[in-house]
Amino acid sequence: MMIPPSNTVIVYALVSQASVGALFLAGYIPGILWIATCIVLVFLYARKRPELKGKGFPPFKDGMRAFLRALPSLGLIVVVIGGIITGIFTATEGAAVAVSYALILSLVYRTVKIRDIPRILLTATRTASVVIFLIGLSSIMSYAMVFANIPNLIADWLTSFTDSSVVFLLIMAVILLIIGIPLDATPAVLIFTPIFLPIAVQYGVHPVHLGMMMMFNMGLAIISPPSAPVLFVGARVAGKKVEDVIGPLMPFFGALIVMLLIVQYVPALSLWLPTAAGMITPA
Repeated sequence: MMIPPSNTVIVYALVSQASVGALFLAGYIPGILWIATCIVLVFLYARKRPELKGKGFPPFKDGMRAFLRALPSLGLIVVVIGGIITGIFTATEGAAVAVSYALILSLVYRTVKIRDIPRILLTATRTASVVIFLIGLSSIMSYAMVFANIPNLIADWLTSFTDSSVVFLLIMAVILLIIGIPLDATPAVLIFTPIFLPIAVQYGVHPVHLGMMMMFNMGLAIISPPSAPVLFVGARVAGKKVEDVIGPLMPFFGALIVMLLIVQYVPALSLWLPTAAGMITPA
């Protein structure tokens, strides 16, 4: 959800008017921290329970063959992210480039046939129409909330409750985690960005940093029970019951919550790359 290309990041950029390129760059370090945390925990689990170990590394020749086979697909990330960051095309044009690239690869790999394209376009149109409808409703709701002075009322309440940005960010993280469990990431971003963004700016939080906090929260929410859509998919792929994997995954939840707090309270983790690229000026 944080490492580009991410649909949720693009939706946040549309609502917050933040730079898509800056948000894409901002997601790398928090995303790598998430991955590193999981790698360390998996390594510790494997040492504690040897029966969970995999088959080990494949022979070098097989690994290189698989890498070369995947190289054209990996090139999609380089083309899209590189094009957006260097200004060759906008995020919207980048989406068109990504779709064209993926379609050509699918035809080359023969995973998609030409006769399947009309059906794929119809499905994509339905999905896009729902997202566009939600974005439109979010814009209306954002205007209505600003007109009703709701963000300022919430900000006044929070300021009367605390003038500390530390406490505000903690309250926001708890709210996002709670609402992110039953609610899908895209609607959650569409609904809550217009509420939290003006308040966060008053507390000196950069919109790009806020975006990464929201992405980390949403990523944690979709693997947290009872909803946990990603957890259900993972359990099904592994051939396990969800209730059997929740217990062993609790250390992962705990470690990722710690990482969330680190990303939340160390803005440089999110802002350093886009600042170094000259795409933003820290607040």
